[in-house]
Amino acid sequence: MQEFQKRLVAHKLWISDILNSRYIKQEGWQPNYIKCVDGREISRVNILGVIVDKENVNGVLQFTLDDGTGQINTRAFEAPLKSDDVDTGNIVQIIGKVRAYNENIYILPEIITKIKDKRWIELRKHEIPQPIQIQAPEKNQTKENYSEEVVEDFEKEETDSEKIYKLIKELDIGDGADFQEIIDKSNLRNAEFIVKNLLATGDIFEVKPGKLKTLD
Repeated sequence: MQEFQKRLVAHKLWISDILNSRYIKQEGWQPNYIKCVDGREISRVNILGVIVDKENVNGVLQFTLDDGTGQINTRAFEAPLKSDDVDTGNIVQIIGKVRAYNENIYILPEIITKIKDKRWIELRKHEIPQPIQIQAPEKNQTKENYSEEVVEDFEKEETDSEKIYKLIKELDIGDGADFQEIIDKSNLRNAEFIVKNLLATGDIFEVKPGKLKTLD
């Protein structure tokens, strides 16, 4: 008989932390999990981001979530929320289990909550450390040694949101940075959504239509 299992903790992570992890599949009733670069083994996650793409395929709600560090897909087979309740551009919090299909990691959501108070986004930035970047192995370093040292050898990575913020400051010569110029020069696929997210969190503001400024 299957033993009763306590509900697993939903860890707050950046999307890039999930994507940089290794997915581990277990036998029987043991939960699958991701092994993070810092050594943590996590089965349930709590992530916050903007919906940048959405579709309903044969009753399965699928959408892409972006938090400025990366993008991840979600697939709700037993919809925890009506598909009409969330749409592209909405900021949502998702609690769910990590799954993988064809080596692509995705989230199976249990709870989807629309975020209306933008202060929750700012709070999340202070709740968890910035994503980390794994250093590439040196040419004379073996794969085995690299695997052993990967947890110790990491450094903080500049997020896409930080890149956009810095670019706005560089392009602002007094009357604000031009929105389209920011998008073009960022070379980021999700630049427009990052700008909208920064506006929503109050990190930047629009001095006039199409002109953006940072707070400092």
